[in-house]
Amino acid sequence: MFEFIQLEQLLAIDKYKTLSKAAEELLISQPALSRSMQRLEEELQVTLFTRQKNKITFNENGKLALEYARKIVNSSLEMKEHLQAFDKSNHTISIGSCAPAPIWNLTPEVSRLFPDMKIQSDMKSLDELVDGLINNKYQIIITTDEMNLPDIISRKYCEEHLYISLPPAHPLAGHKSLTLNDLNGQSILILSKIGFWYDICKAKMPDSLFLV
Repeated sequence: MFEFIQLEQLLAIDKYKTLSKAAEELLISQPALSRSMQRLEEELQVTLFTRQKNKITFNENGKLALEYARKIVNSSLEMKEHLQAFDKSNHTISIGSCAPAPIWNLTPEVSRLFPDMKIQSDMKSLDELVDGLINNKYQIIITTDEMNLPDIISRKYCEEHLYISLPPAHPLAGHKSLTLNDLNGQSILILSKIGFWYDICKAKMPDSLFLV
């Protein structure tokens, strides 16, 4: 039976268009790649290429073989990713958050409840968090909105407020509260890695200069 690596080689030839370039990227010699493709044809009992001097192209059989090769390779990668995620979920609780502060509070709470589990956390965009929860990359995520999805429990966890510090002589310093529109156009020193807050500030204060 043909080998998985031969399917990867087949895809490499399609990607790089020539045997020499494909062999270079695969870190094997061109003759070795050529022999591998000949063995693949023997196993399949069909020709996959139209061979000319210094040139090789896929025939109709080869084009069909490419479609199957892509499906098999993609399925194997998906299998690997899902198996690794499943194994990881049995030993690790992964927390994803749209902002840093909730992680600081939630991580020790989860660690106390599950002392035998490793706790891992990171900060991602809202879309990445939802996708990660659906695909079992995360067991817990913190987002800005409640999620209404089947088999997902969504609860309010905490509340955050955005604060700004101003020198006493600043024209806005006497205000009891400020909107982002009030601050638009100001030069603002902002912390790095504040998650979704940074996106909000950039969107609501397009004329401001941010010093990160």
